[in-house]
Amino acid sequence: ERAHVIDALAQLLAEDERPTGALLFIELDGVAELRSEHGLVRLESMLAEIGAQLTARLQAGELAARYGDAALIVLLRRTTSDAELLARQFRAQVQVSRYQLGNRNVGVSVSIGICPCLPQLQDPASLLGAAERSMSEARIRGMDHIAVFSPQAVAQGLSEEEQISASLQEGLKRDTLQLLFQPIVSLAADGEEHYELMPRLRLDRGDAVPVEQLTEVARQQGLMRDVDRWLLQRALATIDERRRLGRMLYLYVRQSGASLEDHERVDWLAQQLKMRGLKPQCLTLEFNLYEVQRSLKQALGLWPKLRQLGVRLAMDEFESSLTGLQLISAL
Repeated sequence: ERAHVIDALAQLLAEDERPTGALLFIELDGVAELRSEHGLVRLESMLAEIGAQLTARLQAGELAARYGDAALIVLLRRTTSDAELLARQFRAQVQVSRYQLGNRNVGVSVSIGICPCLPQLQDPASLLGAAERSMSEARIRGMDHIAVFSPQAVAQGLSEEEQISASLQEGLKRDTLQLLFQPIVSLAADGEEHYELMPRLRLDRGDAVPVEQLTEVARQQGLMRDVDRWLLQRALATIDERRRLGRMLYLYVRQSGASLEDHERVDWLAQQLKMRGLKPQCLTLEFNLYEVQRSLKQALGLWPKLRQLGVRLAMDEFESSLTGLQLISAL
């Protein structure tokens, strides 16, 4: 499990005399095209095979886990040069392998970022971010698609808004945004878990961006629909994980006005609920009243379809005024 690897990384970083170690961030190249052409189920099977090839190369005490839809993280207990050697050997193995996707044998490649356990990096989030940035640099740079993190290589001079925008776009692309769970107390006191789910972003220096600031930058950059899609996907995965542990989880997921125009999401959501075997009542989509007012025509087209799925809908910042009551009545 990813959480187990991150916990082990935190323990390693907390030791007084930090032992030798490194974190690898490995991501499949061209994953969007592969997912579109072959589907998520076949892609999952291929990633499981790639993961097995990786774990066969690990030593005692080393750990690997899935990280997002198309990435792996690896905690190594070896020097940076040895970690780089493993990365090169593993990447070469993937390149020469052929993976069964339906009726086709497909060749793929990976990009790898390596971050040593440096004294400057005090927590798992910083180490993960550094390893991921190195992976992105390796992919952009081409050559052998392997890069080792160096603190001196971090770009300087960007404004805070530019940093947030760049980090947000990278996080959406690599599925490395974090989740923020805001507890909602159940009045029934039935032991069920109820949380409002929001996206969370950490900058390179480690501090979290306030949700309101993140939302504003995403809106200015036209990224809200992408943020909404990512958040909804992670919500379903989280509910599924808790269900497998025998725990009932109810999530209230923030969605923006931009999502009111995304009617393709209804079919996708229906497919995801069926594939995962989830009760649609576990999911509540939360929209802002004023954004719904501005896109009422789109809401009137979308909301009935969502209700037919059994998904719950909520209105944030609702006012018991005539306008608010009329809006509820119309919907």
